Amino acid sequence: MCGVARSRVWALVALLATAPAAAAQTPDASAAGPAVRLQALGSVPMTGDHRHVAGGALVQLRLGSASVVGLGMAGKGGQYESLLGGGGVGLRLWRLGPADVTGFAGYGVYREEGWTGIRRDAGGALVGLFGTVDLGPVALTVGAIDLVGRYSKDDVAEPFWFRVPRLTFGVGL
Repeated sequence: MCGVARSRVWALVALLATAPAAAAQTPDASAAGPAVRLQALGSVPMTGDHRHVAGGALVQLRLGSASVVGLGMAGKGGQYESLLGGGGVGLRLWRLGPADVTGFAGYGVYREEGWTGIRRDAGGALVGLFGTVDLGPVALTVGAIDLVGRYSKDDVAEPFWFRVPRLTFGVGL
């Protein structure tokens, strides 16, 4: 197992190990915020070409402190276009009043098409952390996601590992 994948496995184990503490923070589901959250997302890369911006959506289905998270984004700029989609299992790590922090881990797929004619796609581990503040009918979210995968010989002459770390901003219900 390569070092990048090993660190993602340990991150998932650490996330799941916090479940008892996270569950103890919310004694009843009615205080846990909305059962379904839908947000419009915007994002920028945390590394590389910061002219590549993306937009999309986040869906979160909650059951107590656990949730199912799905997201999709389309990006453009920096001489390429991209699509990122994925889903995973989330766990609320902290809650204080209308604010909460959720971590998630799962699987994602990524495709990029360069204006030079390059086209490649792959999948890999998707991890993230986002903080949300519920302001009545509207919720605001700031988060970070990272997709780690490997392009194969089907896509590139020499296979290599890649990362797609993004800073995200959301607004929605």
